[in-house]
Amino acid sequence: MMKLAVVSIMTIFCVQGFAQQKKTTTGGGVVDENGTVYVKQHYKGVIPGIRDVPDVPSKKHPKKVDHPVVEWIGFQPYKDYSRVFVQMLGQFTFVVNKTTDKEIDITIPGATLDTRNDARELVTFRFDTQVNLVKTTLVKTDAGKSVVIKILLKKNVGYLFRQSGKYIFVDVENPH
Repeated sequence: MMKLAVVSIMTIFCVQGFAQQKKTTTGGGVVDENGTVYVKQHYKGVIPGIRDVPDVPSKKHPKKVDHPVVEWIGFQPYKDYSRVFVQMLGQFTFVVNKTTDKEIDITIPGATLDTRNDARELVTFRFDTQVNLVKTTLVKTDAGKSVVIKILLKKNVGYLFRQSGKYIFVDVENPH
């Protein structure tokens, strides 16, 4: 009888644990304008307008540069659009082109990446957004090196881009 009671109690706790786990892993995954989700998730990276210096050891050293450097590439899924942002160091220029129906390229001439980690893909296809993937490459041309950031889309949608200080923002439409 005691064994049956212990097994029953353990089963109840396991079921409750799975139910609670399911509750916490589903949800909007959307950024609010105040950035509350970043506090709740203990995010340590760059958040434009909230945190310009990430709480990451490889990014904490002061730098002086004589060329443009890509310091951080990020993704923010908002309700009506998704944002890909690039944080830069040094003087820079950039060009944004929609190269195909499903690709937007940000080209930053003369730029390098701050760390090898900055070349990692941002896999975004599971978000409720039109941004499928963000890929970064270093390209060598006759004029020198450039960083190209490719925003791969799920379907052909509109976008806007702008520069604000040391940030490049590309906002991709999220039609409902």
